[in-house]
Amino acid sequence: MIKRRAPYFDNRNGNLLANSFADNCYWLYENLFSKEEVEYIHKVFDDKSRHDATVGSGSEKELNTIVRKSRVSFHSDEDLNSLLNLKIGYAIQQANWKYDITLMESPQYTIYNADGSHYEYHVDNFNNAKESTIRKISCSILLSDSHDYQGGQFQFIQYKWSRKDNKLISSPITISNLKSKGSALLFPSFTYHRVLPVTKGIRKSLVIWLRGPDWK
Repeated sequence: MIKRRAPYFDNRNGNLLANSFADNCYWLYENLFSKEEVEYIHKVFDDKSRHDATVGSGSEKELNTIVRKSRVSFHSDEDLNSLLNLKIGYAIQQANWKYDITLMESPQYTIYNADGSHYEYHVDNFNNAKESTIRKISCSILLSDSHDYQGGQFQFIQYKWSRKDNKLISSPITISNLKSKGSALLFPSFTYHRVLPVTKGIRKSLVIWLRGPDWK
């Protein structure tokens, strides 16, 4: 198992990722899930009805294909949850994040088809006054190999101060090593990220959010 770490803030080069603190980072685990475990995940969701992905939360959810275009389904399977808790719990322990986590949301199975399916820059921890917990850690598990599709790169956003223009200039950070089936990318839910349009084939992933009480 290989883990890759990159800082959200690079003091040497002055690079800053939006909505990030200096001591945070993302963690990428290549092959965190075996091929057999990935096939099991596919099987769990095979018979689940899928619908067009929406944006927003609660009563404010809406279909907006300019921002987000994909097909999704949710499922709470006891055996699957046990597997996810075991593997993701280990990954978080290795990352040494001291976040207060109390629950895991139902996993989201996501399909990006070659019709320009994508998800523009967004954060996962939108505020909802009716909920007693917030999303703290997001996890994206790749269920396809990179040769199964084209496009669909996962990106964070980076800001760098331009002395010439006297302003912050944004640029994407592509997570190029997120390409093998079973790889898992973990990051704080307040970090801006996106998935570029898929232009060929099908990209499948499982997205998980870990929640806890408000930040203190």
